[in-house]
Amino acid sequence: MKGQVAMVIAVALACLFLGCMAQESGESKVGEVQKPVKIYGSGASFPAPQIENWIYEFSKANPNILIEYASKGSGAGINDFKQKLVHFACTDPPAKESEWREFQKLGNPIQFPFIVGAVVAVYNLPVEDLKLDGATIARIFMGEIEYWDDEAIRSLNPGANLPHEKIIVIHRSDSSGTTEIFTNYLSIVSEEFKKKVGA
Repeated sequence: MKGQVAMVIAVALACLFLGCMAQESGESKVGEVQKPVKIYGSGASFPAPQIENWIYEFSKANPNILIEYASKGSGAGINDFKQKLVHFACTDPPAKESEWREFQKLGNPIQFPFIVGAVVAVYNLPVEDLKLDGATIARIFMGEIEYWDDEAIRSLNPGANLPHEKIIVIHRSDSSGTTEIFTNYLSIVSEEFKKKVGA
């Protein structure tokens, strides 16, 4: 699975620049109050806990640099970045070529992976080790497989006690990097999903 990709170089460059400026200007005078530096970021919710931990640890060593990260989804983070509302944004999938051309108009952004994690489909059924392949999951999300005891699922789980219960599909409705990663995968394993739904 693809991992997290984020345009967080803005933070690193900002901190590096501040460090250089401090060295050039010399040490602060006794009693001089330094103005806090504020850095804002937003985007994917997946890396938010780790980012908050990094911010906490960084802030202990650098109390004069205030960093805030708003966990609101990859799509929202990208929009904030385009509108120059934040200094950095985090997104699950890499930026599309068209998006990257827009970003370059804002300056010289750099994107790089900083966290890797898997995207998985979960189920709520009293059956241990339920097996679902990509093609079957695609058919479930297209509404072609509606019950847990469908022949396609039973053939993957011989001997399993599958109930005749309707499958209730739950997914995110907002602009989400996780959704993009998941639909990309389903489009790879299912030509039908690619044609009917797409990535």
